[in-house]
Amino acid sequence: MLISLFLATVVAGSFAPPFQEAQTEGALTTAPVKRVIGVADFAKLAQVTGIQLAPDGSFAIASVRRIHGDPSERGGDAEYRTHLLWLDVQGTRESRYLTGGERGAHSPAISPDGTHLAFVRPGEATHESEVPASSEGPVSQIWLMPLEVPGEARQLSSFEHGAVRPRWYPDGKSLLVESSIPQHAVEGELPWDSERVGGPWPEERERPEEPAVISAEDLSGSADARRRWLARARAEEDPFVFSSLEFQAELGLAGEPTYRHLWRIAVADGSSDLVLGGFHDPSDVELAQTGERILFTARPPGRQAPDRVSRTALWALDNGDSQPRVLLDLSGWSLSSPKTSADASKVFLLASDADDPLFAMTRLASLDLASGEFELLTEQLDAEVEAPRPGNSRVCFRVQQGGTDRLLGLDLESGELLAPIAEPEGSILAWDFVADEIVYAASTAANPGEVYRSGAESSPAVLSDLHRTWLEDIELSIPAKSSVTRPDGTVVDHWVMPPVGLAEGASAPLVVEMHGGPQVMWGPGSFTMWHEWQLLCAQGFGVVYANPRGSAGYGEQFQRNNYRDWGTGPAGDVLASVDEALGRFDWIDPDRLYLTGGSYAGYLTAWIVAHDERFQAAVAQRGVYDLNTFFGEGNAFRLVEWAFGGFPWEPEVREVLARESPFTTVDQINTPLLIMHSSSDLRTGVSQSEMMYRALKELRRPVEYVRYPGAGHDLSRTGEPTQRLDRLLRILEFFERHGAHGGKTAPFEAPAGE
Repeated sequence: MLISLFLATVVAGSFAPPFQEAQTEGALTTAPVKRVIGVADFAKLAQVTGIQLAPDGSFAIASVRRIHGDPSERGGDAEYRTHLLWLDVQGTRESRYLTGGERGAHSPAISPDGTHLAFVRPGEATHESEVPASSEGPVSQIWLMPLEVPGEARQLSSFEHGAVRPRWYPDGKSLLVESSIPQHAVEGELPWDSERVGGPWPEERERPEEPAVISAEDLSGSADARRRWLARARAEEDPFVFSSLEFQAELGLAGEPTYRHLWRIAVADGSSDLVLGGFHDPSDVELAQTGERILFTARPPGRQAPDRVSRTALWALDNGDSQPRVLLDLSGWSLSSPKTSADASKVFLLASDADDPLFAMTRLASLDLASGEFELLTEQLDAEVEAPRPGNSRVCFRVQQGGTDRLLGLDLESGELLAPIAEPEGSILAWDFVADEIVYAASTAANPGEVYRSGAESSPAVLSDLHRTWLEDIELSIPAKSSVTRPDGTVVDHWVMPPVGLAEGASAPLVVEMHGGPQVMWGPGSFTMWHEWQLLCAQGFGVVYANPRGSAGYGEQFQRNNYRDWGTGPAGDVLASVDEALGRFDWIDPDRLYLTGGSYAGYLTAWIVAHDERFQAAVAQRGVYDLNTFFGEGNAFRLVEWAFGGFPWEPEVREVLARESPFTTVDQINTPLLIMHSSSDLRTGVSQSEMMYRALKELRRPVEYVRYPGAGHDLSRTGEPTQRLDRLLRILEFFERHGAHGGKTAPFEAPAGE
């Protein structure tokens, strides 16, 4: 009965909070408010996943991702689709969607003269995938549509393995595209040494033909027959056979490797020529503005298998050449995101310390193509540089600082950092920069996403209406920022959001939300958390969230301060933020505190409730709880080496991992705990949650376990919509069940033993 009433109240979204009248003593009292956020309103959020400006800066195309269908309808057809939105940069003409329908569209590329648009249309069965499906099913292809005159889009490519990421050649007559080819179909020999014990079998390079029937007698008497039989089974991935270090994808075991190839497609008739094949597997492909050179990053030359090489070099392929050459290979550095300058004399790129990938800041760098001089440009900036875009007189890039994203510029003549070009007090979701015109999409506390034109001497102009209209009649909670100084001098930022409609003198429960990563930063406009925070506040909770040591956005040393300390230091920072909020806001009821977080924050949730009993209930989501086990089952296994200085078989490191694992102190957990995980989560590994649940059940502690079939690590952000809805309802119900709004449940009593 509780669940059915709860659903009827919350899902509709046009409800009054169930706490408007004075309740029993200690319950929340609220004043009348406008409509508040409902649980299903996450389906109304539009996420801008990309922006491209026209070459003359007059208009932009935004890729907008939405949920289509009703997520509250179990067994329904709710799904994600991305479509392309045309926006007038001057704001004088109305925006309009260029694509629609069930298949979606993404990765827009505007022709040099601004008259045509190339884009990717996913295969009917792949929908949002950026990577083409296998040749056994529908694959993504390149489509083309006119922009200045009415006309239908037409399919341009028909590649067996699909095509993605179109880029125009300067003449406007052809496109550079990428297609991922399975290993067995790639021509040439593997350029690295096989790690298979005893040497490679032929099927590591070639997919064997369907063999004739091999009799049991042949399998018993012929080594060649056995090899042919096993080769066919391996090609059919029944079973999977691995000799590589990396063998896990996100939702299952890694299948046959694929390698990106580059093709040039003629716009007139769709005919194509292979530009780059083989096993280079180029990333960050950049077509120079002259069209005479392609730049990309890939592993440097060598005989080691790809998953043994964490470093990337800068490569170049000039027109007329059949093979690329290494343009820049720096020992100890990993290079990415190359962009050519307006005059094509320099390449701007990002440089990361390959020996310190977890903590060191990524720098903006330049390579002078005439002299070969390489220069780090942002050593004076204690922040991670992302997504560089060169213009006529400056290079622009994104950084995270103090809970907000900023677009900064570097003056190309003086080398000095410029004042922020955009700082929306939130997250910058996507942006582009052409001829000193800047358009960006931002998520703020008051609006989860709109597209803006940056004004040089005025406030940014809003170009879109993705959320403004439907938010006009909704009461929101706006976070208040504060900070607390820890005994070791660490300053920790945090934000507090009050319940919507809180009456004067009333008290309310508080949910402590924590971010994963740990190298992640939250702030007032974090898109992935916007709806969840507003929902909690609409349901009568306050929310506090912090950026504890180890978070991004506060410089290299702050990020390094959780080295071999995932538990005590960060947990202390979070709890100090809670204490500061309790001292600053008298509406917070100290007897109604709740805790939750996912991924690394799932870890931190378990850690805190094992060391502090102030919380009435907690929800640990997709967490890591035993670090020794994590090394073997999660595809993020390198975090063990990077964050703790070694491997589980090393005695000193094993001691650190045991000390830092919440599973080590599982017997100290008495707080009611809901453990949530996804059955196909290979980022953290599902046995992590199984171990915690089973241990707490053996200890007869108050614990409940929720598993989502078919879902992966990103369930809360990009998971199947109905499962996302279910997750939110279960978190709310669990806190309600444990006294969030009065009427506390009786203390938990363990079942009697045998």
